[in-house]
Amino acid sequence: MTMGRPRKKRKDLPPGLYWDERRGFYFRRGSYVGIGKVDREKAIQVWVKITARAELETKDGTFGELIDLFLREALPLVGSLKTRTEYERQCNKLRERWGAMPYGVTDSDAVQRKCLRTVEFSKYLRAVEKVGNGSIQANHDVKLVHRIFVVAKEHGLTEYNAAAGVRYIAEAPRRRLVTQADRDAIAANAAPVFRLMMRLTEATGMRLTDVRCLRVQQVHDDIIDLSQSKTKNAQQWEITQAVQAILDEAAGLPGRAVSMYVFPKRNGTPYTEQGVHHMRRRALELAGLRDLQFRDIRKAAINEAKRQGMNAQEFAGHADPRTTAKHYLNGPVKVRPTR
Repeated sequence: MTMGRPRKKRKDLPPGLYWDERRGFYFRRGSYVGIGKVDREKAIQVWVKITARAELETKDGTFGELIDLFLREALPLVGSLKTRTEYERQCNKLRERWGAMPYGVTDSDAVQRKCLRTVEFSKYLRAVEKVGNGSIQANHDVKLVHRIFVVAKEHGLTEYNAAAGVRYIAEAPRRRLVTQADRDAIAANAAPVFRLMMRLTEATGMRLTDVRCLRVQQVHDDIIDLSQSKTKNAQQWEITQAVQAILDEAAGLPGRAVSMYVFPKRNGTPYTEQGVHHMRRRALELAGLRDLQFRDIRKAAINEAKRQGMNAQEFAGHADPRTTAKHYLNGPVKVRPTR
């Protein structure tokens, strides 16, 4: 497929779909098709219908063609740019390993024609489990295979999900506890913009993407309006005195005069994820700390919210309370003696 120039704006949109900021509507470039003044999700749904192939049948009946279907039909609907990029990387890996293998239309067809079956993915997971390294990535790979087959079933290409029923590798949740002394040491040695990003996450538990891409327009009427980049859950953060102090200091950062972002670079653009992690690693080195990730700050904030009697799930913005409990609530449980 011929690709045009890389996007400079609206990288959250699929190829060929554009946003006219001046006139305020979406359109498809190429054979020009106006989509109108709708939200992003509706625009992508229309784009999928416009660009979908007339026939969805696969030519050779290989898993690689199901990957192509997923990339064409499902990937553009994924809201997070980071997740889309990761899925693309994983799909290349899946294609190298299993792309040439045929898929079965039913479970019996898969057995009779020696197609891709559940045992292939079980062997893959058990081999990684035996090595003892890379278990999280292996689980993610097979979970993506499962999702690819779900999309294929939705389009009537198969009734057999070869990744269904596999036993995933048990993952130990990350238990790195971040003390206030750790956070203060990082803040004392960090670049001003990273210190402010970290302090805002300490107060709100926001994800790194939501902090580094926070726009000035989202701060209004004594609240911070947030639609989470990962889950799209809407939150309105009250601007407390501590949060206001962070925002006031951020207003003096180099680049703010020409930027729409709260924590911009000197040229007014938002920091990349790699740029923020570079500042984090530098601050850790100067503070004499290691093995501390930005998401550990978010975890610490969620645990602090629970200690203060808040609803940890609502604070984190998770749809499922089990996600909060399993992956974020890593602080000790306070227990009262009987006497």
